[in-house]
Amino acid sequence: MTFDHGWQPCRVCQAPGQDVRVEGEWHLRANPGYWGSNSPRVLVLGFSKGANQIAAAESGAFDSVAFAGMRGRLQQVLEALEIDLEGQTIDQALSARGRALGAASLIRCGLSMMKDGKLTTSGTIMPKAANNPFTRGLMATCVSRHLHGLPSSVATVVLLGTTDAYITGVKALLRDQFPDYSDINDVAFTAQARTWVFAAHPSPANGEFKNWLTGDRSSASGRKRISALQALEKKVATPPRNNVTMIRTAPPSAAALPQSANKTSPAQCPNAAASASVRQAESLIASRFERIKRGSKKVVGFQTKLGRHLALQLDVQSINVWTEDLNAPSQIAPYERYASGRPRHSNLASQAPRVGSGNAARLWRLNDTAQLEALMAWYASA
Repeated sequence: MTFDHGWQPCRVCQAPGQDVRVEGEWHLRANPGYWGSNSPRVLVLGFSKGANQIAAAESGAFDSVAFAGMRGRLQQVLEALEIDLEGQTIDQALSARGRALGAASLIRCGLSMMKDGKLTTSGTIMPKAANNPFTRGLMATCVSRHLHGLPSSVATVVLLGTTDAYITGVKALLRDQFPDYSDINDVAFTAQARTWVFAAHPSPANGEFKNWLTGDRSSASGRKRISALQALEKKVATPPRNNVTMIRTAPPSAAALPQSANKTSPAQCPNAAASASVRQAESLIASRFERIKRGSKKVVGFQTKLGRHLALQLDVQSINVWTEDLNAPSQIAPYERYASGRPRHSNLASQAPRVGSGNAARLWRLNDTAQLEALMAWYASA
């Protein structure tokens, strides 16, 4: 799989010299491509190319193909999920200059279905394809070729489509593909140490689009958006990085934890529900920085000698650290920038005010204590 912006050479589902494969009512046009950053933080996957995208592909204007005719609605979906495009427009994010976003489709080629003598790419095609043996085989092939071995930068995968039949079918497919698959809720799961969520498809034909964007828990579509947001807030793993030892999950012995004369041991704090790796991270931070206060059950705050605030989340299983929004060496670890007005963990304001709401901040999702040590070494003098 290539994550370079452009057309892809894959023709594994086509016969030699064939551009269109016909199987019963299904038509598969060979036009796979990938749009956006080659090291995206978020990967967006549509179902397949619709009529607008197929027409754009045939015109030869590659940059305009992905989500043609619906990019404004796609941006609304990403904003509803609080996904930051790092100051870029949706057009910029889907270009070779993109920074945060990558985009493709679950079936990389253009799939259409014959109905009443005409080829269609909308209506019931998505839920029907999720349960048809031929199209499920296409999806399985695409997943095995293109979604195994994602770039280490990818933390979140957004799957566009929220009908119950589509979600059920795709979940079943990916459960078979990824040994570490684990459901989070009805619209989200983890696989390959990443969080995958289903979100509203931006197609103008999606009659539930507005309900998904604005609905509350009283509507089925509103509940699906809320569940997706909850899954993203409760991200429990980060992508593995090359040549990095992953954190052990077995509780470390007391001797293995760094000790500090001015800290309370994790076992005595209200943080005891945190994972072993998070408790270890708390001990390391406390051995270097001063606690701002005792800490809540969800967040504990620290302060450097220069007055910078840092916070560690205790209500997740991975090492999530918040710092002030300062330029840092790029090699430390991936981070997500939060503008001053962007919602975030509610406990930050009381535990580490300078990274709480109203202030720009960075959320670092660290893979191990080596990354934490590197972050603290930089932050101590920032």
